[in-house]
Amino acid sequence: QYNDDWAAMAEREAVEHMDANAESAVVLEKMSLKTPASEHFKRQATDWVQSASTSPRVYMLPGSWDRSCDYSSEQLGYRYSLEHWMHQNILANEVLLVSDPQAADFVYLPHCATGIFMHLVAKFELQHLANEKRRGKNSSHGAPGLKEEILRYEGNLPVRAVRGTDHAYLMHKVQTLWTKQWEFQHCLRRRSCQFLIVSIYGRHVWRKFASFFEGKAVVLTHSGMSRWLQQQLPSFFCSSRSSSGGSSTSKTTTTKPVERGTCRAACEEHCVLEPPSVLPDDIVLPWTISYRWTPRSYNFASRDLLVFYSGTANSCSRDMLAGLFREGFDERLKELASIKGSTLALEERILIFPPEFQLLQTEWSELAFRSRLCLVPDGDSPNTGRLIEVIMHGCVPLIISNRLQPPFHEFIDWPSIAFFLKEEEIPNLSKVLSALARPKGLRRIAERHSNLVGAAHLLHFDGGGINTLFFALRDRAKKLRTMPD
Repeated sequence: QYNDDWAAMAEREAVEHMDANAESAVVLEKMSLKTPASEHFKRQATDWVQSASTSPRVYMLPGSWDRSCDYSSEQLGYRYSLEHWMHQNILANEVLLVSDPQAADFVYLPHCATGIFMHLVAKFELQHLANEKRRGKNSSHGAPGLKEEILRYEGNLPVRAVRGTDHAYLMHKVQTLWTKQWEFQHCLRRRSCQFLIVSIYGRHVWRKFASFFEGKAVVLTHSGMSRWLQQQLPSFFCSSRSSSGGSSTSKTTTTKPVERGTCRAACEEHCVLEPPSVLPDDIVLPWTISYRWTPRSYNFASRDLLVFYSGTANSCSRDMLAGLFREGFDERLKELASIKGSTLALEERILIFPPEFQLLQTEWSELAFRSRLCLVPDGDSPNTGRLIEVIMHGCVPLIISNRLQPPFHEFIDWPSIAFFLKEEEIPNLSKVLSALARPKGLRRIAERHSNLVGAAHLLHFDGGGINTLFFALRDRAKKLRTMPD
């Protein structure tokens, strides 16, 4: 049975710790800046300052983090470190952690599925190469190797490695470890408790694992793929039919979701949204990146390029972009390599690199600093690290997607910092850019640029990103506490 005394003690301890660390826990001085924070975020911040007794309470289930997790942390690299980074952060956070699961809003289930998955990908690839080599030696007409089935709508993930991770690793933890612990069973029975799961990939990848928990878990993930964009009014998007390049309002407006069968994305894979990647209470996190907001990011007037994009050809929408702007690219690049003396009008200062043209990171960064707009199409998945990287460079994102749910979408007013374009409008992108190069469009770009510094703070985990996540968990914890057990 839920223990009110333990809950009260946990709240008192959290408040005392928060009071002692107020400057680092809630960065109040940032709130006075011009901010893209949504009204929901502002209400959360105000409520927290006025009543700090509603800190989310997290109990970490013991025994889940094993040697394989410690080993894989050294192999993944910075970009794929979410599961490890969040484990360390929760473990060290005295504000969140409670020692009694009866006082917890969330029971955190540590795992390192991404490291296991990448190990299996490498293992199966080596097995395939060895089989091909043996087949070539044993037969001059060797039978072709079986091509690995892949999940095309989610980063072309090898199905065998996905299922191995889902069934043999994650479900093994559920069946042989977690369900045998009384803390797990206690949370499972309580309506006012949910499991907290961190996963780079969404529910649609680890399907058996996700189906076990369903709505009993809150998933923290980079996999921002949902019908969120389909729920926006047409005025939310840039359009070739609008001379202003989209709606002049920055507020998110919604209507009923579109009916099935109306998807007109760049390719069939981008219309696949079932099974769902995220559920309503899941939290889409920004990717961890190495770039930071710098003094140069503030600069807008000296940006001499209208739009810039460079990326790998890992989605159909990126292929469309490359084909649309390939003609005349070499001439534009030569003209814009040094802008001094250029005769190109601003609407012609467009650099969209073909995928075979590989830029160094320093070259990419320099061009992002020079650009007013940066295109952000879907990559392996809709939510990409590039979105956060262009924001850190002070380059206003022009997001091209039909299925993106952006990071912290409840807490950031995304139309105040970015433009949105549906994939079916890619053939008309030149007209959209021409509209944005006119005085009214340039003012709208400048308005969004002025909000980017606030977004950079809210999205970067070395800045206010951890506070944004804290508010998201707190929001869900408050709802849980209204549910009777």
